[in-house]
Amino acid sequence: MTTRNKKKSPTRTTKPALARKAPDRSGKTSKRIKKGKRGADENGASADIAGNGAAGDDTDFDDKVSDLVKSAYDALSETIGQGRKAAEQFRQGEYNFRQVPGDVEEMARRMLQLARQLSSTTFDVCEQLIGQISDFAEPPEPGTTKVAPFRTHQPTRGSSAAPPSSTAQPTGNGAMRLAVEFAGRKAASSTTTSIARPAKPTRAEDLKATPLAPVEGEGKALSDVKFSADLSDGGVIATVGIPSKQANGTYVGYVHTSKDKTPLGMLIVTLGK
Repeated sequence: MTTRNKKKSPTRTTKPALARKAPDRSGKTSKRIKKGKRGADENGASADIAGNGAAGDDTDFDDKVSDLVKSAYDALSETIGQGRKAAEQFRQGEYNFRQVPGDVEEMARRMLQLARQLSSTTFDVCEQLIGQISDFAEPPEPGTTKVAPFRTHQPTRGSSAAPPSSTAQPTGNGAMRLAVEFAGRKAASSTTTSIARPAKPTRAEDLKATPLAPVEGEGKALSDVKFSADLSDGGVIATVGIPSKQANGTYVGYVHTSKDKTPLGMLIVTLGK
């Protein structure tokens, strides 16, 4: 136990306490930010915060964080103020060591209260974050996602192209390719490139052609016409035999099957041109 000196201590000259402004812990600043009412220099930031904010859970989340910051500031401010008060009393010789246990107990209680508030708010924040994670993890409702349509175009031809489908539509409204070859030494050409497909399954050998009659003059008709399959193109090949003494000119005949005389197309051959 200490006793005071009866001798009067000299008067001490002290500087006046500086005017201090307490920090803004009312939470109004954050509310102004959410409402987009900041100054002209903060318009961009407030617009981003207001645009990203959502009603309902987001507002509660911001309020909890604001309360957490406010409580922490209040507890620290009171603790600092009590410490300054004790130091001032020590300086003026008015503080008694008997008051130390009570002040320490009060400070400890304030710290415990601050810890409780921090723990409660921390758990609220974690709960809010877990709720947001579960919202993102939920699968989309049926019918809300778009599925790419099935491919309708045929792949391009080439070494890596897929084989043609058995249901693929033939070219030229059901036509098939016809290649014309000539047997003989006489120069000849043909303008026929396709004929119609037979109505029933038919072998290439069952295709026939009427004698190719000359368009002009009285030349002899070409009757030596044979058909074979063209495996490279999926069509047929017509081989026309030309005698060496055949007159020049244009010859025309009709292609049909051995069982059906319905014309499938015209076979046109030109000699000597």
